Amino acid sequence: MTAADICAGLAAVKHNGAERLLLLKYAGFEGERDRLKRVLLVKLSDWSRKRKPPRPGFLTDLALLAIHETVDPHRCKACQGAAFRNNRVCPACEGTGTNRRPDYPAILDVTRMQWLLWRLTYNRLVAMLIAWEGHGMGRISEALKRK
Repeated sequence: MTAADICAGLAAVKHNGAERLLLLKYAGFEGERDRLKRVLLVKLSDWSRKRKPPRPGFLTDLALLAIHETVDPHRCKACQGAAFRNNRVCPACEGTGTNRRPDYPAILDVTRMQWLLWRLTYNRLVAMLIAWEGHGMGRISEALKRK
């Protein structure tokens, strides 16, 4: 499936989050990352009204991490999968370009206990993105079959 197929089929999606995710992941429109982040922040603020984030900017970082792992699963965030950073082997992934087991507390700059309190929210966020992707791809597939 090409970026042009994704764009052509998006008229059938009619879901803001799914549309943003598909444009980012499959058509490579990086500008959609920020728009998708804003959609997720609205969801996160609804879900976490009763709980104070552990630090300023935490919800934004949580949303961006969920997007990163949905769009580029297991790709090293530090070197973007290149295995090198500043002409040296990337220290974060030790030159593999991937993250086998991300250290979420370190990535999000929180304690392990704080991560445990927010892990379910993060998992819910990723599950929602995966559902949006499935919904959007199903719609695009239907639209392309009719084409």
